[in-house]
Amino acid sequence: MKAGWRAGLGMMALLLFPGCATHYLWTESTFSEKYIPSEQPHLQIYKLPANFLAVYDESTPRGDIKRRAYYLERSDRRAFKRYKPQFVNLNLAQMGEPVPVFDRMPPFGADTNGLWGQRTSPFAFELHNGGAYLGTYQLPAYRGAGNTTAQLAITPLAVAADVTVIAAVVWVVAHSGHSSGEFECSRWDRRP
Repeated sequence: MKAGWRAGLGMMALLLFPGCATHYLWTESTFSEKYIPSEQPHLQIYKLPANFLAVYDESTPRGDIKRRAYYLERSDRRAFKRYKPQFVNLNLAQMGEPVPVFDRMPPFGADTNGLWGQRTSPFAFELHNGGAYLGTYQLPAYRGAGNTTAQLAITPLAVAADVTVIAAVVWVVAHSGHSSGEFECSRWDRRP
C-alpha cells in the first residue's frame, strides 16, 4: 500500500512540477517584467519628412505610465516581442504633421489629406494613404534589458534546482516498489 502511494505521489509531482523553477524565472519572476502599452495608449501618429513617428503611453512594471515615441519604419516590428525599440525624443512630434487616427474607417468627408490611421485593436493600428494600405503595426511590448542579464546569471541555479527535484522524484518512484528491509529479507529468506 505504501509503495503505491509513493509511486502515485512521485508521478503526480513529475507531471505538475517539471522544470518549474526555470519556467518561473523566465515567465513570472520579477526578472521577467515586461514593458507594455497602457490600457489606454492615447496613440498619436505624425508624418515626418522621411518617416512616421508613433507616440503612445507605456505601462512600466511598477505600474507607472510613461509617454514614448519611436519611428515606425526604423523599428523592426517583429523585434517588439522581445527587444526595446529605439525610442526618440517626444519633441520630434512638433516637427511632424499629425495623422488622424480613427477607431473605424474615417467618416465620409473627413479631412485626412489622404493619410490616416485606424486602430485595429487596443495595441495595433494600420496606416493608409488615400486608397493604399501602408501596413499594420503593433505597439511595442518588451522586457527590460537589465532583466535578461540577471535571468541568464540565475538560470544555472534554477536548472540545478529542477534537476535535483526531478532526480529525487525519479529515485522515489524507482524505489517505491519495496522498502530497503523488505527487499533484502524476501531475497535471502527463501526456504524450501
